[in-house]
Amino acid sequence: MFADFGAPLPALTVFVIRFGPMWALMGAVVPVACVISARRVKPATSVILSTVLGMLLFFLAQLLTLGLFLPVFQLGSVAAK
Repeated sequence: MFADFGAPLPALTVFVIRFGPMWALMGAVVPVACVISARRVKPATSVILSTVLGMLLFFLAQLLTLGLFLPVFQLGSVAAK
């Protein structure tokens, strides 16, 4: 599918595609870990852990989105040639 872009894929895009199942697994495991930790540790620790992990997943989602859109951004430079 990506061979039709006419340019080599950016390194970030290759990284996102290569480790695709890991991103899905992380998106499923981290919320479950937050729920489990909420039941087992002090409330203050649970709030800090879930906040940090939530922020991590948010920024990771932004990075993955950028990685998948980079070939589209480069498409204009290939079409102009």
